[in-house]
Amino acid sequence: MKRNSPLVAIMVMASIYGTVKGEVVNPCDDGIDLGIIVDRSKSVGKENFLIVKAAVKNFVDNFDIQPDRTHLSLIFFAGSPLHLFNLSDPNYHSNKAVKDAMDNLPDRLYGATRTDLALMKAHDHLFHPGQDRRKRPNVLLVLTDGATASESAPYSETIPPLEDKGVNIIAVGIGKGIKKEELENIAGERGSVVQVADFSLLASKLSEILADVCIINGGYTHWSPWSECSATCGEGFRTRFRNCSNPEPMGGGKNCDEIGPAEEQEACDLPACDLSVDGGYTRWTTWTKCSKTCGTGTQIRVRTCTSPPPNAGGKNCDDLGEPQEVKKCKLPKCVKGKSPCKEGLDLGILIDRSLSIRPRNLERLLKVFFPKFFKRMSISKSKTRIGIIKYDKSATVFAPFNGPNSNSLKKATAFVQGLDPSVYLQTRTDKGLIAAYKELFTRKGGDRNKRQNVLLTFTDGRAWPRRRIKPFSLTVPPLREKKKCHMVAVGYGVPTKLNMTQLQEIAGDKAILVPRPRQIRKMVGKIKKAVCQIDGGYSKWSQWSLCSATCGVGVKVRSRTCTAPPPRKKGKDCSKLGDGVETVECNEGECPTGPTPCNKKNLDVCLIVDASLSVGVQNFVRVKSFLVQFVHQFEPGTHFSVITFSGKPHVQCKFSDSKCQGTDNTHDTIAEIPDRVTWGTFTDTALVAADQIVYTPEGGDRPDASNVVVVITDGKTMRGSQPFNVTVPPLREGKKAKVLAFGVGPSIREEDLNEMAGESNWFYVDEFVDMKYRIRDILGVACNNTATLPQ
Repeated sequence: MKRNSPLVAIMVMASIYGTVKGEVVNPCDDGIDLGIIVDRSKSVGKENFLIVKAAVKNFVDNFDIQPDRTHLSLIFFAGSPLHLFNLSDPNYHSNKAVKDAMDNLPDRLYGATRTDLALMKAHDHLFHPGQDRRKRPNVLLVLTDGATASESAPYSETIPPLEDKGVNIIAVGIGKGIKKEELENIAGERGSVVQVADFSLLASKLSEILADVCIINGGYTHWSPWSECSATCGEGFRTRFRNCSNPEPMGGGKNCDEIGPAEEQEACDLPACDLSVDGGYTRWTTWTKCSKTCGTGTQIRVRTCTSPPPNAGGKNCDDLGEPQEVKKCKLPKCVKGKSPCKEGLDLGILIDRSLSIRPRNLERLLKVFFPKFFKRMSISKSKTRIGIIKYDKSATVFAPFNGPNSNSLKKATAFVQGLDPSVYLQTRTDKGLIAAYKELFTRKGGDRNKRQNVLLTFTDGRAWPRRRIKPFSLTVPPLREKKKCHMVAVGYGVPTKLNMTQLQEIAGDKAILVPRPRQIRKMVGKIKKAVCQIDGGYSKWSQWSLCSATCGVGVKVRSRTCTAPPPRKKGKDCSKLGDGVETVECNEGECPTGPTPCNKKNLDVCLIVDASLSVGVQNFVRVKSFLVQFVHQFEPGTHFSVITFSGKPHVQCKFSDSKCQGTDNTHDTIAEIPDRVTWGTFTDTALVAADQIVYTPEGGDRPDASNVVVVITDGKTMRGSQPFNVTVPPLREGKKAKVLAFGVGPSIREEDLNEMAGESNWFYVDEFVDMKYRIRDILGVACNNTATLPQ
């Protein structure tokens, strides 16, 4: 805040119990992210609007608007919001630029007062990743003279999403046309209200408004998941927590005591301790990937005896079958090819030229070893190609695979013998490995799809300086897993400085120690054998399967294959590198008791699921977990359809398909959908597919069942899409379908959800992991006033 401000900020000081002890730091001094929403509906009147603009300009002068202090954004609204500029726009990081923007705004007023749309605009565009700053308080100042229009979305839907982002809201009502209750609804749980009796008095109230803006009241984070029950039978309880850090109180702001507790407990629904309960198995997980990529391999699936767990002497699941099943998977017969070196390699060579390796040793490597080594490696355009990287404090690709000196024995030998043997400070082996990944083993670097990748590293085995080195656990796996690179490391240099441990971190069993530099000429055969004998390496772990339980405790499984690279020419398999399958326990929360809102409802439910790149594979798996929990809340005989979409829609099943008739079949179908995301977010195409393919007699649409559509998405439909007022009415009006929208993540805009589903039919969460907490809310809307099953 500027020191020469004509206004005096009256700071209300409160400690954790209401009174501040010691000095209170004013957050406005360091800078805040401030959004200002200004009503310019016709009810304000032109003369009063000019008063408001002048007051806002004076108010802005209380802040030091610059890149490292306060950022400000403005929204003017009537029937629709006008967003003048973003918080992050560098063109408006000065007081003058902000005030000039207001001067350039026409003084025209418009009909209607859609405060809801302005609040949605603030949520979607002001307080949004890339616009606001993580370490600055978010504050929203709303100035209005009247109630929002009757067709507006309720404040109970537009304010909580802002509060979830840690926004403090100050609601300023001007004139007699605005009720205090409306302002309190705008301010939410932790905001504040300022009432101004007349527009002429607004300037005199600026100091009070300023004080409220610079006092940041604390807000709660989301609740943690419920803990496990404190008992397994009889009486027990479970607990969940939240923290007063969204935002933390600042500038004398209140803590969270007035807006609810930080901890909640509730009783668990448990059997009596003297009631014997026999254990039951959960569902099977999905099958793991085949352990081989050709020939015959195996697949595994697992389940646990937790549905329910045995209690009070009840039987376990031993009589119900095994907890694990293994089956064979047959793939096309493996073709026995040539050995990798006869077939040809893309052989990257990483050469340490740090001081510790010594100039004469580097010269011996370049002029003696490599000419002998190259003669035995079948270097040619169609077989082995050489790529060379030299590194010290930085790494440089001297010869890519498609370079002029890489595919000829004569040229490669002459090139390497002509390299400068000078040495330099530092041994940044990590930078050499990163250069191999990002520059050499790439299409631009000449890497070929049908040739085995090998990286041969020569180093004294002592990366330095240690505090700057990226660990090999971060730089080696991308080469192994993504580039399927066979790693060989040769310890070469001053014998007393060789570090076998670091060599093994790079290459495992393919770490070779040269006892003395002069012996390098005798080790050509040993190094060639290590290069040509390709040991197997594990691929990345697959995504975790869905939990075998939709509530309570279950198990999930993931797998990896020995294909990065596969073993060749008597190379070792992956048996000593750990297991190819891993299982862990998963807890999907307490199982619901009593009937759901969809009990005894006769429904055809279409699930439309965003599978675009912005969702990401991990979050797509979380969406699938949500879906299987969601479908089990319906009657067992409910018919489902599942449509995934990105650039185009994929109808995974129609109502007429037996694999989506009933909750159990639909669960299995959802679990088997590939964990894959692709480019594009064309929500319109999925809605059209629901109308023209799914909700048809051929698609299995039943005339006696109510139709429900649930759209799950993380972002705005792309430019070029048909508008929702074209794609939704055929479903809502033509097929009598209830359309609901569920938005997830920071990129979704409330105004899009509102346009898609209507004011009361959309839901939102910040994180994909929180989707399951809205299941009951969605069911309550989805199944209200729908057809019941015939008696």
